[in-house]
Amino acid sequence: MRSRKQPAPARATRPRCAACGAALRPTHRFCPNCGAPVGAPAAPARAASGGSSGPALQVSPQVELREERRLVSVLFADLSGSTPLAERLDPEDLRRILAAF
Repeated sequence: MRSRKQPAPARATRPRCAACGAALRPTHRFCPNCGAPVGAPAAPARAASGGSSGPALQVSPQVELREERRLVSVLFADLSGSTPLAERLDPEDLRRILAAF
């Protein structure tokens, strides 16, 4: 009996940044390499001189961004005398004291 080698199963390819080609994870909203938004169209490539540029590439539709207004509450608190205390103490000692609050 001869053993036949089975072809290796095809791996799912990771998405790539349209701007720089870096590998992306499905959770990425921006490229970790160049900062381009994921789903943004690639920069137009320059055609070689003296010939056709070949078939046009189709890019996926750009992600629709929406603005949303929300009410938020922000609390700012300062401990009386903490600034002069911070000027006198070592940062680690100050942190230990402020951790109690």
